[in-house]
Amino acid sequence: NRQGDAKAHFGLDCNAPFQLRVRSGEGGFVAEHGLEGVARRIPYEISVNVDTDSGANALGWCRADQLSDQQGSGCAFGGGEGWSSGDATAINRSGTMSLRWNGPGATDDPALGRYRDTIIVELAVRA
Repeated sequence: NRQGDAKAHFGLDCNAPFQLRVRSGEGGFVAEHGLEGVARRIPYEISVNVDTDSGANALGWCRADQLSDQQGSGCAFGGGEGWSSGDATAINRSGTMSLRWNGPGATDDPALGRYRDTIIVELAVRA
């Protein structure tokens, strides 16, 4: 019922140039049990930072709904092929994924119960 944020670190070990794509399974945090008068979805934003052998890359912030399969994406690491590392590799490197969300406004339905989303990070060798 209030504003929040979370951060997760991940390792990268790719010896070839790559594409990075992030998808949101639900396009936001979705209530496990849909109850009348309770918020069905809580929107959030996600950012990704990736360290490559050529340096750090802050890929910016995207809304989760822009990363769902049902929506097109205006995000650097969203739809299509996602973000390209160019000629850079990521041997024994790391990345960070950050999430942030707002609490409900005065006219919003309250957020009660459990909410969840599945975030999928795809890493593929660039062809």
